Amino acid sequence: MPIVVVDASVVLDFAFDEGEPIETRRLMRLVDQGAWVPQHFRLEVSNAIVSRVRRGVFEADRSAEFFDLVLRLPLHVDGETALDAWSIGFRLANRHRLTTYDACYLALAQRLDLPLATFDKALRAAAEAEGVALA
Repeated sequence: MPIVVVDASVVLDFAFDEGEPIETRRLMRLVDQGAWVPQHFRLEVSNAIVSRVRRGVFEADRSAEFFDLVLRLPLHVDGETALDAWSIGFRLANRHRLTTYDACYLALAQRLDLPLATFDKALRAAAEAEGVALA
C-alpha cells in the first residue's frame, strides 16, 4: 500500500545526487515502501533527462540506466490525474501560482490523504497552505 505521493524532484535529486543527500535518502526510503504519482510523472522525468542531455550535464547513453532505476521503484500511477487537471488541479494552480503539473501532485495528495514528498519550494508552500502533510 503506497504511503506517500512523490514528485519528480525527489527522484531526480536521488538519481543525480543534486539535493541534500540525507533528506533525499530519507524520502527515497518512503518511496521504496510505495508511492503514488500522477499520470504525467514519467513524461516529467523524461523531459528532465532530455533537458540535462541538451545542457551537456548528462550523457544520453546513460538514460536507459536511469529509466531502469525509475521503473524499479514501487510507483503506482494514478488514473484520475487528467480529470483532476481540469478541476482541482486548475484551481490549485491558480490559487498558488503553480504549474498545472505540480498542482496535480498536490491534488493527488489531497484526494488520497497522503503526505507529499517534494523538494519544490512553491509546491511545498502550497501543500502547507492547503493543509497537506509533507513527507
